[in-house]
Amino acid sequence: MVLLVTSDNEQFVVDKEVAERSVLIKNMLEDVGESDQPIPLPNVSSSVLKKVLEYCEHHRGEPLPTADAEQSQDETRKRTTDISEWDQKFITVDQEMLFEIILAANYLDIKPLLDVGCKTVANMIKGKTPEEIRKLFNIVNDFTPEEEAQIRKENDQWLKQYVAALCGLDNQRYGTHAMHLGMTSHNAIHCVRFPGSQPVSFSASDLEKLEREDFWVAEKSDGVRVLLFVQADMNSTDQAVYLIDRHNSYRAVTGLYFPHHQDPRRPLNNSIVDGELVIDVDPSTKQEKLRFLAFDCLVVDNQNVMNRTLDKRYGRLQEWMYKPYQKMLRDHPHVAQTQPFDFKVKDVKFSYRVEDVFNIDIPRLQHGNDGLIYTCVSTPYSPGTDQNILKWKPPSENSIDFKLVLRFPPTPGKPLVPDFQAKPVFELHVWCGDDRGKPRYELYDVMHVEDDEWER
Repeated sequence: MVLLVTSDNEQFVVDKEVAERSVLIKNMLEDVGESDQPIPLPNVSSSVLKKVLEYCEHHRGEPLPTADAEQSQDETRKRTTDISEWDQKFITVDQEMLFEIILAANYLDIKPLLDVGCKTVANMIKGKTPEEIRKLFNIVNDFTPEEEAQIRKENDQWLKQYVAALCGLDNQRYGTHAMHLGMTSHNAIHCVRFPGSQPVSFSASDLEKLEREDFWVAEKSDGVRVLLFVQADMNSTDQAVYLIDRHNSYRAVTGLYFPHHQDPRRPLNNSIVDGELVIDVDPSTKQEKLRFLAFDCLVVDNQNVMNRTLDKRYGRLQEWMYKPYQKMLRDHPHVAQTQPFDFKVKDVKFSYRVEDVFNIDIPRLQHGNDGLIYTCVSTPYSPGTDQNILKWKPPSENSIDFKLVLRFPPTPGKPLVPDFQAKPVFELHVWCGDDRGKPRYELYDVMHVEDDEWER
């Protein structure tokens, strides 16, 4: 038996086997040898030691972690959700006790208990914003609004640089546009545009291209075009998920997780998927369901696949991302309840089966459709306007996008200051292509707006 004395001078008589779950106590016992001398624990109170001993008693007889096993067990110890049922119930305590247990486990050198405590905290904060974490742990925000804005700006710039590097665009294709603006190569990274590809309108001359090359065809969903960016931190095995819109704005998404295709206990590494957010409406219940329809990928599991052909990219998307994700949902159906939207891969067909798209696929849709998308199979993924991606719309869906420019009259007595309270002139400008990387617009017409419309 071993006599332990806590910081509040309470004594505990413990089996040696249980006490030696602590490496600190084990080393101290080896130092004093066969003796009835009590072991002082000045950094642990009696209430905390009672909980620690409860843990050690339950796990008595289990192999103690060794130095050789630490490296091989490192991945297992890092998984934030890898906590046994008994340990989860044991660690369900108030915050003060939780952190006291973590401090005690660190002081006593009980690595398995330390892992349980740290994983519990990690699970508590996973997917939460900094504001939510501060509220959860009663942390005072000592940042000024200006400092917070600067941090957000720096984080946003870092994310854009990180994505550009993953796509191989950091100092390559978009650098030229920046140099035209007189920017250095360092600053050029900050002006990286949306890395997704953009289709061109289908014209009669493209019929020859369809006959000459293999194209896939799919319905063109009426949704919001975004890239889905899965960022993995291999040090903590955490994942963060972002949606990137066509303005290259990033929005964090919580509740999504993508397992690794080789080991579902690990997270999928960095991945960038091209797709569209749509709202499906069940025809029977009229219930709406937000879905992300993936149709291409740029990076999967930290591997850039942009130079591969479309069929290879699509196969990698299916095998390395979608199928493991679907298996996770089948094995753990409760996970779907926390997801912000459903994740699916869009069905595609060879272009010569376009009638099937019209007669089978489109009638089955539960979301809006505004035409077809043809994508060349043999070409790589190309950011920006891609002549090998063709969008076809029926006449009823064709439209022209205008840029609205408001021309306000000058303020009375101050000719150089616009009067923003007065009714402006509404100019419609039409896009006429890029001029050395800069969009060029020309005046098309002036839009008539009634006074009462402006007042509203």
